[in-house]
Amino acid sequence: MGEKTFDIELKDGKYALKFDNRALYRFEELHGQSATTVMVRDPGSVRAINHFLWAGLLHEHPDLSVADVIDNVDSRRLKEYVDTISQAINAAFDTGEKAEKKK
Repeated sequence: MGEKTFDIELKDGKYALKFDNRALYRFEELHGQSATTVMVRDPGSVRAINHFLWAGLLHEHPDLSVADVIDNVDSRRLKEYVDTISQAINAAFDTGEKAEKKK
């Protein structure tokens, strides 16, 4: 899984969002659904956005709570958060290999 981080700005500052195996596991454990399923079916859910942000920030802030994230989400940036979360999740599953064209 990818180790790339993505800058994200909450009310109290800038953070590095990363979805490694631990983050994806913690998201699924809390949210009850796989990260990929949520991104396909309901990426704009405020609950999912908060859960994704929480899980993706745990690598730098292991004591962070979902309540901490909720208190620092800027509701005017929800679309931006969804876009950044989507990029970070895609990076996590990117193997770096390009698909071969079918002949």
